[in-house]
Amino acid sequence: MSVPPDFGWGAPTFALSILDGFMNDSFLAFQMLQHYGRRDASGPYHPAIERFTATGSAPYNIEALFQFIIAIWDSRGYTSAIATFRNGEVYTLGQDAFLGMLMSVFYMNRTKVLTDYIENISWTYSPTKRDVVMQIGDGQAEEAPIARIQALVTGAMESYNVLTLAPQS
Repeated sequence: MSVPPDFGWGAPTFALSILDGFMNDSFLAFQMLQHYGRRDASGPYHPAIERFTATGSAPYNIEALFQFIIAIWDSRGYTSAIATFRNGEVYTLGQDAFLGMLMSVFYMNRTKVLTDYIENISWTYSPTKRDVVMQIGDGQAEEAPIARIQALVTGAMESYNVLTLAPQS
């Protein structure tokens, strides 16, 4: 009796190649992240305590952990202020305050300070009102510090590989 030749595409091998990566691509492709410090500070119904994000790679490798940290950072609140004053009493528009000027606002009983540029100015003039409304800050969040560190480390590793003529893997 002779044994039939094995061409390498038998049923068990074929079944494994069809389901290869199925768990990573379907069940483990997304992750619900919760920030418990925010929950303690703001209560259980605040919109920034949970973040549903794509993992982008096989779960729980270093790349996915960096993405989780960046997703939590991006979901945080950022500070912007609107200041209203009567024109000509304390400040005068165009003389003491103008568009693009750096301005500071103290808040929370003078325990915190916001310093940013004046991004938008609107005013109301009437016989009884001379109010100026200024938006301080552009309302955009900064980039996560861990993302800058990750880019720096990746760039350093790529530079090292180029200098040492390491093979591409």
